[in-house]
Amino acid sequence: FPLRSEHDHEDFDFQGSALGFDLRRDQLWVEHGLRFGEDGRHRWDTFLRYNEESGDLARDEFNVNTRLSLQHTPDFKTISRYSFYRYKQDGLEIDQHRVDLSAENRLPADLRLTTNIFGSYERVPDDIDTSQLGGGVDLAWSRRMSSGELSTNLNLGYECENTHGGRGRRFVRNYGLRLGLATRAY
Repeated sequence: FPLRSEHDHEDFDFQGSALGFDLRRDQLWVEHGLRFGEDGRHRWDTFLRYNEESGDLARDEFNVNTRLSLQHTPDFKTISRYSFYRYKQDGLEIDQHRVDLSAENRLPADLRLTTNIFGSYERVPDDIDTSQLGGGVDLAWSRRMSSGELSTNLNLGYECENTHGGRGRRFVRNYGLRLGLATRAY
């Protein structure tokens, strides 16, 4: 994969109302993908975005995402992701980190089992820190038939969130169970 990048420069001068404002924005996007391993079946992708603004309502953003996909066998794949995001506007500054790990296994009899876990941390200086942990399991079945496709899906997910700020520590726990059935006619 070649390295792809793009730079964008914009100047805004909003007038015609009682509240006009000026804004200048510079953005940079960089993407890179690398295939490796036998027959290029593994892949590592990285995306970077930087946004710098000046003037009224200016904000600065920085974002990096990277993903590593490993195809261990024709039926088993793992994907690891990391993301960092920083946002600044006026006196507000937010840093976010997120990690996702997932595995997909194609089982016999038209079944697919997917599992994932994730964790994230968000920090607002002198304000609130938030962390999340969670995961899920998804079992899907799909079969082509003469009249179309019949599929069903069973999903179980869990998430725990911990927030700490000026009013002490707060916990939130979520879980969900979903069963779906769908048919598609051709």
